[in-house]
Amino acid sequence: PGWAELPMPTAAYFADRAPWCDADNERDVDDIDDLAESSRARCGLGWRALAAALTLVALPCGAGAALLAVRGSATPKTPTQPLTCTLAIAAETLALTYMAPGVANATALVVTRGSGVGDVGGRLAVAALLVAALSVAGVCVVCRRSTAVADALRLEVPPTTEPRLARWFAEWVLFVECAAASVVAFVSGAHGGAPGSARCVARAAGATALALGFALYVWRLKPLALPVDADPWEHGFHLSGAVLQLLQCVVM
Repeated sequence: PGWAELPMPTAAYFADRAPWCDADNERDVDDIDDLAESSRARCGLGWRALAAALTLVALPCGAGAALLAVRGSATPKTPTQPLTCTLAIAAETLALTYMAPGVANATALVVTRGSGVGDVGGRLAVAALLVAALSVAGVCVVCRRSTAVADALRLEVPPTTEPRLARWFAEWVLFVECAAASVVAFVSGAHGGAPGSARCVARAAGATALALGFALYVWRLKPLALPVDADPWEHGFHLSGAVLQLLQCVVM
């Protein structure tokens, strides 16, 4: 339960303090390896995922978009961009590319094991995934309606970039990365069945194929290298992150 990469208190912390987590197992929740063993462990991890979705995804997405819409409309995006806008962009980026996939991973750990969505933990995990998904979708909608937010979160790709679909994928790279990382995280966290089983192999192969597709997208399209004022280091770090994700799936 503590494997999900979320900067939150452990599942045991939530199981001890949150409501509806029955004490059905004498062992410490963080010592349980199989979430199908304990509804209390599932409940604790479900609360952990929901808390992360609310505080680490929904809050920065909402507050960041509101701040960019207000401050960005008055101050164009320039090298002397206000610190508040810079922090808002950083918060949005972390929420979409790191925290949202973490919530997806924690959700998969719960809903694909034991009772699935039939108990409190499963329903909490589904609620966490819905909160994260709606938060990301909300930022997308705001980007479509607010020029200030779009200028901050969408890449300024030269209009000469062809084909048009490639230009779209480059402009919306932040959301493409969020979707790709979230799907990979969910597949990686899903229950793989018995070691060496067809389901286990399919999970690892599926996650690897998705990670490979994203790595090829970054390598061939080079979205962070397309803007006129692009920093070559940004593409290098972007590609390194994609390769690292691919290697993690290969190891699995």
